[in-house]
Amino acid sequence: MRHVLSFTLLTLAAACSDRAPPAEAAVAPPRDHPLAQDGSVERGITSMPDRVKVQLDLAAARAGVQAFHAEKGAWPQSLAELAIEGLSYPADLTYDPATGRVGSQTYPTF
Repeated sequence: MRHVLSFTLLTLAAACSDRAPPAEAAVAPPRDHPLAQDGSVERGITSMPDRVKVQLDLAAARAGVQAFHAEKGAWPQSLAELAIEGLSYPADLTYDPATGRVGSQTYPTF
């Protein structure tokens, strides 16, 4: 039993130490929009995670706009004025400072 355990531990240790580090995969640059901007992807063909990220961005921006309006009594002049951190696709957001409406270029019905 001792020999089997020793052999197993030595084999595992050798297997772990001889392993070459994995080749680094090409990392795509971060995107500003949920869709490819080269026109190769049709509107509406996005992944569910991208749609959820857009919805979360909209919720955060709308909450920020409402909080700003409640505190100052006026709509902010731009979303940049709110300095909202953690947005996945900030360039996808549209904002109308006259009405305080926040929308999405990709999903105008959201």
